Amino acid sequence: MESISMMGSPKNLNETFLPNVANGIKDASKVTIGIIGSGDFAKSLTIRLIRCGYHVVVGSRNPKHAAEFFPHVVDVTHHEDAVAKTNIIFVAIHREHYTSLWDLKHLLAGKILIDVSNNTRVDQYPDSNAEYLASLFPDSLIVKGFNVISAWSLQLGPKDASRQVYICSNNVQARHQVIELAHKLRFIPIDLGALSSSREIENLPLRLFTLWKGPVLIAISLATFFFIYSFIRDVIHPYLRHQQSDFYKIPIEIVNKTLPIVAITLLSLVYLSGLIAAAYQLYYGTKYRRFPPWLDNWLQCRKQLGLLSFFFAAVHVVYSLCLPMRRSERYLFLNMAYQQVHANVENSWNEEEVWRIEMYISFGIMSLGLLSLLAVTSIPSVNSALNWREFSFIQSTLGYVALLISTFHVLIYGWKRAFEEEYYRFYTPPNFVLALVLPSIVILGYLMRVPSSQVRIQICYQPTSANYKIQMAELGGLAETLVLSLALVENQLTEKLWESGFAKLLIVLATFNEVKIPNPLVKGLKLAYSYEDFEMKKLLFNIIGVLSKNPSAAQLLSESDVMPALLYYVKPNQKPGFYDWSAAQYEELQLHAIAVLAAVAHVLIDKYLSCQANTLLLVFLEWCIGQGNSFHGTGGRGSKLAQMRYSLRVLRSVASIYDDAVNLNLCDQGAISQLLEILRYAANKSKRKEDAILLEIQADTLFILSVLCEKDLHRKLKEKNLCNIILRILVEFCGNPKTTLHINTWRGEKAQTAASLLIQLWREEELELGVRRDQYGRIVDMKRPIASSFQRQQKVIPVPASCPSFAIMEISENMRAKLYSLFCKLGFENLPGLSTEDFVTLAIIRRYIDFKVGEVWSEICAELKEEFRPIASDEDALESISKVSEDTGKAVNALQTQLIESQLHQEIQEDNQTYRKIRATHKQREIINKSWENFLTRTSTYEALKKAKKLQEKAIEASRSKLKTQTGAVHSTNIEGLHTTIGPGRLVTVESTPRQFIQGPPAGTDLALGRPSFCKGASKKDQKR
Repeated sequence: MESISMMGSPKNLNETFLPNVANGIKDASKVTIGIIGSGDFAKSLTIRLIRCGYHVVVGSRNPKHAAEFFPHVVDVTHHEDAVAKTNIIFVAIHREHYTSLWDLKHLLAGKILIDVSNNTRVDQYPDSNAEYLASLFPDSLIVKGFNVISAWSLQLGPKDASRQVYICSNNVQARHQVIELAHKLRFIPIDLGALSSSREIENLPLRLFTLWKGPVLIAISLATFFFIYSFIRDVIHPYLRHQQSDFYKIPIEIVNKTLPIVAITLLSLVYLSGLIAAAYQLYYGTKYRRFPPWLDNWLQCRKQLGLLSFFFAAVHVVYSLCLPMRRSERYLFLNMAYQQVHANVENSWNEEEVWRIEMYISFGIMSLGLLSLLAVTSIPSVNSALNWREFSFIQSTLGYVALLISTFHVLIYGWKRAFEEEYYRFYTPPNFVLALVLPSIVILGYLMRVPSSQVRIQICYQPTSANYKIQMAELGGLAETLVLSLALVENQLTEKLWESGFAKLLIVLATFNEVKIPNPLVKGLKLAYSYEDFEMKKLLFNIIGVLSKNPSAAQLLSESDVMPALLYYVKPNQKPGFYDWSAAQYEELQLHAIAVLAAVAHVLIDKYLSCQANTLLLVFLEWCIGQGNSFHGTGGRGSKLAQMRYSLRVLRSVASIYDDAVNLNLCDQGAISQLLEILRYAANKSKRKEDAILLEIQADTLFILSVLCEKDLHRKLKEKNLCNIILRILVEFCGNPKTTLHINTWRGEKAQTAASLLIQLWREEELELGVRRDQYGRIVDMKRPIASSFQRQQKVIPVPASCPSFAIMEISENMRAKLYSLFCKLGFENLPGLSTEDFVTLAIIRRYIDFKVGEVWSEICAELKEEFRPIASDEDALESISKVSEDTGKAVNALQTQLIESQLHQEIQEDNQTYRKIRATHKQREIINKSWENFLTRTSTYEALKKAKKLQEKAIEASRSKLKTQTGAVHSTNIEGLHTTIGPGRLVTVESTPRQFIQGPPAGTDLALGRPSFCKGASKKDQKR
């Protein structure tokens, strides 16, 4: 990152770049972006950000030195100052320097950190740099991006380099903010989802011609083979048989024979892969089966194979044009001419050879032209200008034409020589025969290919029969037709289904058995309840779920009564063999229907309410808690977890749209109490056996409850045990180390953190219990700091040892014990988003167990004193124990006082600073007002203006230099032969100045001051020399 060189010198950065800034004054409305690091990438990124209208703050370890390399409108400061000024920060430092930001962890909490680093080799570390950064700063929002853009690209702009920027993050909001930032920087962001994709993004800049390795290796192997083959036939064979030395053919002729064979072979490989893929699909009878890895890689490398074919063909043309320029060719031409003269041949014209060469060259030129067209259309900029049909026509149809013409070119070159024995040297066929094998196979395969079949569905009715027949014209089986339809929908080709009316047909087929639709298409149509019909029914349900993803499907789904048809299955199976389906088949269809209902419910919300779906679901959930049979729920018989799971998904989908009518309808039907019962049911089952389905049920139930209780305070207060249940589940969840990370990164309204919310619950609980606190939240009663009003009023009642005391019972009756357990899991240090009031309360929470132990001991002491009179030693021990609890309360009170005083001191400092700013502003305004008054005084009176004019003229006259009259002799300034030599030391010697001008000793006199003895000695030495 920092090794990429910058364009231009640092001096030019300050002089040539002032976007949207006048005289270095910053615009307060600009968004501030922070950059940690001052390398080349940081400099180029700074320039791009400023050009796009952002204000940039750069954090550096040595800001004084780094400021020289940045534009003067950039704030170059220390890391902590840069981090404090912005919420979006580019981390432009290497991985090994991430730990240097550890001290800024509290400042980076909740801020977006964009990691732009790269490694030096692929998969250099077990985890990616972004994942490592996220592990160091779990409270920050880590985004990976901009690492595929070089400093050169950032400076020159996206027109001169790739515009794609790959971005990934675990936080959706942070990812969208960075995508928006990339758009404003004029890049094309590509969202790769979660942060787990960062490893792939970091490996992208390190890959070197990944798709070219296989094609290049194939081309080199073919070239080597055919070169050796031609060398053996055209050089070794004449040398061994006729002692003829043809080694001069190696540089040009042998190479030129190798190039066209490799070119046409590579072009054949491009189209051979498509024929093999088609044969593979025909063999297995489907086009949805995955190709083998070797064939998949071959298909992906067709572009590279074609470009290499064009390269070898172009080089072959250059070599062919150079053939007549060879000295050997000239000698052969002269020998041929001499032989014709010697044989007395006047006309050597051969009509057949003339036509052969003419056609040979013509087909070669046409094939090269078509190959050039194929190569040009493979360029991304040209490719993007073509639609799919145009691109397919050029690359497929014209590609086969190019291969056919190239084959003709080779055939005409061989002509009759393929049938002459003398060309089969060492019993091997000529080169052009080998070159024709693969193209001939490809062309024959293309001519014999099976035409693409179009699926047509024909529905035939038999009035006398209760069953129906659905036949296909070319492919048999309705199930395969539905699979193809589902694939079309999933491939976003729904427009064709809507236009053709096929989607409406599928919906009618899916719902006609549950809802009586007056449609002539399904008149007299019944299911046979066979296995094939069962599978067809499931496929039809799945198609409805996929169709619901299209925004335009809502009206069609509503008109087709999809909602009543799906709600038809939201009821228990009263008896096996329900409506001719077996119990297992009915339950599987039931689960499919409820799953599809979860996908379409939020789209058809009006239909959902009119069909009273909430009532049906709540009744069905009540049945799910009871006993019965289940074939697909976890636990087998006696379990309805599968039905409960999918039903809660439906309620979650409708609750997630936050529709007031839906939520009010649920609350009016007692959904909160029923959901709490389901939550207890799932929690009790999870104690015996941990299961992913139980966790999903609990999570969905909690989400629905949070939505129902979000805006209605009456609903919140109506269920007092809800918070206790949620806190208990959170305590159980915190047994997983990953849960604490999610809790710490959670943010509520106004960016409230989980720790702040839990402390707020603690204060509300203490307020309700009547715990004594002062106005700042400090401890008042040092002996019993957390005692409630009920505990203080309660008299000492001796209880048996087996019965819990009031202090112990109080733990289970309120939320404080659960809150303390949560904080023990989360920790009491480095909690984000806490105010001084929160820290004051946190000091009490931290000592909760100590205070509770003190309460228990105080109850024990009171009971002992009530029943017995302790001896002196026991009484001293009891007083010491009581004093320990009291000392703990005093220590916490002192800590709270210190926190409050620190906060007050900080507020006073902030007030003083604000006051100083206000006073400075007021003073500046006074100066401006006084200047304005002076200006008005000077410009409002003519006499004052006239007086000021005279003073200005006098000042100008006084500033001019006065010419002095020369009374002495005037000497010319042009003196011939005037030369002055100044040595490197303090000795100055004038050698040729005339005596009359210096009025002193002759040349060679020492003129240095301060050291006459040294100068005289130096003069004597000079004279001796």
